Amino acid sequence: MPDWVPGEGNYINFKTGDPYTKVEMGEARLPGAGYESLHRLHSGIPGVYDAVDRFMVLSDIAPYSKEYTHYAYLAKAMTRKDKFWNETVIRKDRQRSDMMKEFEFLSLTPPEDVTGIFRPLSAAYRKTIATLGPGGLGGLVEPFMGVPFVESPISKYFPYRTATQTYRDFRVLGSDFAAWEKPWEGYIKPYANKIASMFGNVVPGDEQRRREYEEYFDKLNYVKSKKLASMSSEAGRPDLQKRFNMLASKTMIGVDESGIPLKVKGSIPKRERSFFEQFSQATGSERTDVEELVSPQMARIYKAQWAQRDSGNRARTMSDAERAEETENFFGNHYMPTEDWAGWSPAVDMKDVQLKTVTNLGMDMHKFDLWETQERAMARRPGVPLIENIDQSNPTMDVDELRRELQSHLVSQGYSNSKVNLTRTASRSDTASIKIKVKRKSSKEERQNMREAIYA
Repeated sequence: MPDWVPGEGNYINFKTGDPYTKVEMGEARLPGAGYESLHRLHSGIPGVYDAVDRFMVLSDIAPYSKEYTHYAYLAKAMTRKDKFWNETVIRKDRQRSDMMKEFEFLSLTPPEDVTGIFRPLSAAYRKTIATLGPGGLGGLVEPFMGVPFVESPISKYFPYRTATQTYRDFRVLGSDFAAWEKPWEGYIKPYANKIASMFGNVVPGDEQRRREYEEYFDKLNYVKSKKLASMSSEAGRPDLQKRFNMLASKTMIGVDESGIPLKVKGSIPKRERSFFEQFSQATGSERTDVEELVSPQMARIYKAQWAQRDSGNRARTMSDAERAEETENFFGNHYMPTEDWAGWSPAVDMKDVQLKTVTNLGMDMHKFDLWETQERAMARRPGVPLIENIDQSNPTMDVDELRRELQSHLVSQGYSNSKVNLTRTASRSDTASIKIKVKRKSSKEERQNMREAIYA
């Protein structure tokens, strides 16, 4: 298979074994003589697959791959002036979007074909569904209205949520998959979070923690890509420099927030993409709701998209210097790996580092768009480094052990009733500088000396 066909890391690896047996009618769907006998090539040259041809193949065999996203962008740009191919590319992309549509959102605005007196009636009905449905007040009483495995009347007659309600229930407060064998995680905790959200606690602590790790690895990936781009430039490899800069631009911190929506959408986490179109088109008070629900990184992206839609012109985005300053400030309070860290190597996939880190901490890998197939693949790759704690300047330091060592040392010096308090400050160095302030109360020792003098 050519290098543009997905290999390891994709759901189906077309680079090992016989690729034509891995999908039904593979000879007709994968690049080769069989495909060319049944499909017209955009390039017009047998055996030559340009960006459009590659997109057509990938839209069929690997519509969820990163290669698809890359060539979809190129194919749309190349076919703008060709009506036949432009319509073909758009149709293929729409088919893929329909397949990937994770939720069916309730729109509070009636469609354009609803006119006259029916329009306000439709709007009122939609508002009622949003208020009484599972995303509104109905969600508070729904757990008490049925029995396990039986659909409640609320879900049956008011099945839809708005985009913000769906995001709140399935991305912030809970998950869209609830397992009966895990009632606390699947039902009790999301319900408790929903009650708490009514009193202002919109984003629970565990979701805040997940977002912090998501931001950490996004910025670390940006730093790595920029570091490799700089090294490529110094080595006289402008091709590699361009490639690494492109990878940096596919992070949330590195993306052009006001850029083409398809490209922006490809840079954000997968769990955010189902909501991107709805949230980027939000108006009025809905924008405030979106800002309260999403992470600060996503809020910055949506603000840029809104500004561009409102003005019709390209909105201002962060400069490279501003991105560098934000990244530097972030790592002033978070662990920055040393120069000899194995993860800086281009051979190490940052997704593997993230997967190893979050699983080691007992966090749900699925909430980071990581899956068991990636975990099994990572197990076959030795040398994936682990980041134990993103908040420490030296994540391998055992604070409790340090406290015990200091306590033992003070006791050996006669400070038998000592108490040790440690205060840690952020640092970009992997070394520890320890300053000790000791205050010794002498009153007890003086009383003992007086007793000894009296009885002497």
